[in-house]
This record gives sequence, structure tokens and C-alpha cells, in this order.
Amino acid sequence: MKIRLMVAATLLSGLGFSAPVLADSTPAADAAFNDGVMAYKAGKADEALADWKKAAAGGNIGAAWIMGNLYYQGRGVIQSDKQAYEYYYQAAMGGHPGAQTMVGLYLEQGNAQAGVKRDYAQSRQWLEKAAMQRFPEAQYQLGRVYREGIGIDPEPSEGIRWYILAATKRYVPAYLTLAKIHFEGAKDIPKNYTDGWMYLELAKKFQGEGDQQAVADAISKYGKWASDAQKRDGAARVDGWLAGHPNPNEG
Repeated sequence: MKIRLMVAATLLSGLGFSAPVLADSTPAADAAFNDGVMAYKAGKADEALADWKKAAAGGNIGAAWIMGNLYYQGRGVIQSDKQAYEYYYQAAMGGHPGAQTMVGLYLEQGNAQAGVKRDYAQSRQWLEKAAMQRFPEAQYQLGRVYREGIGIDPEPSEGIRWYILAATKRYVPAYLTLAKIHFEGAKDIPKNYTDGWMYLELAKKFQGEGDQQAVADAISKYGKWASDAQKRDGAARVDGWLAGHPNPNEG
């Protein structure tokens, strides 16, 4: 599914070793988490898996987040949405924004294997929890919910607000979506190829390895629409946009 493929490319590009732990996580669980990180870095995947399972059972949400990712992707384990969701839910309850985002997306879509029924209201609540922690993926997804009217009446301006907040965190999918909106236009936003090209330049500037193909495809498509002057003017606006939208997660 489209949303899940996008999430896999963004949230799951790394295992998230820097994740926090629950306040009631036991010392043994925290030690098991660290042992798992060391084992993983040493190429001992089986040992790492055993350590992280132990750590998650002891309340370490960093370990629960990693286990959710592993079961979601089927890395070192048999892929299971049921197991992935259980671990994501544990980490989400502990306040992990990435896990809260995944729980929100599971609830938006529903998943029979995971035993999750579609619930747009709960989905939005989980995304809001993560978005309020300045987690850009959640802010982006919340923008999509408001802009497209998923389970609610559409609120296009609120959707744009969340897209901008995600873009402020240098989140490339937000730049690409804003570029698309400005190139193709909408009822609330007229076509503006110069601004569209600015967002593409921002996407190119901050792209990671997982973003490169999507950025290249967008530039190839919309590069045929914008004139050389519009591209030049759009590129010249990048520094001004960045100065007006400092990243609150930096410094």
C-alpha cells in the first residue's frame, strides 16, 4: 500500500538506537538493550535479537521500537504485522513518536493480521501525539489527513500548515508534496512554478539516500514545466525560505 511503502522508506531506514526508555524500564532491560546494540554492531544479529526481545519485555521502549521495525520488515524474523503492531503499541504507549506514528497509520488503514480495526479518530489522535513532539513524519501524515479529509471534513489550510511544519524539519517528502501542490495548483493555492521549483531545490538540498529517486522523478517531471527564469528565481528563494523557517530541532 502506498502509505506503508512511504513509511518503510522513511521511518525504517535505521533501527533507532538512540530511542528513549520507559521510566519504569528495569536496569536489566536497559543493559539488554545496550548489549543488543553492541551485538548488532559486531555483526551478531541473533544475539542482538535475543537481547532486544529481553529488553522490550522489561519495558525498554527503544527495544520495542526496534522489534516493531524488525517484524514490520521481516528482518531476522518472519514478517508479522501482529507482532510489529504489538511492539509499536508498547513503544507508543511509552511516548516514542515513531511508534506513535506507526500505530496511527495502522489504525487509519486497519489490518486484519494485526487485529486492528480502522479507526480514523484514534489514528488522528496518535498522529497528533507524535506531531506535538515535533516528529516530522507525523506532522507530514497529519497534513495529509487534513488536506485530503481522511475521516474528517477536509481542512486544506490546516493540511498546508502541517506540511510546512514538517518541511521546517527538513523533511523531504513534505518539500516534494508542497512542490506538487504549487506546480499543479489547488482550489486554495494557485499554480506558482517559481515556488514549486524552490521546494524542489529544498528537497534536493536535504535529500537522503532513500529520497533520491523521488526527488529525481519530481525534478524530471516538473523541470519540463518551469522556464529557466522560474528555475533561477526559485533557486534564489531557497536561502530566504530557510532563514524564515529555522529548524526547531537544531541548536
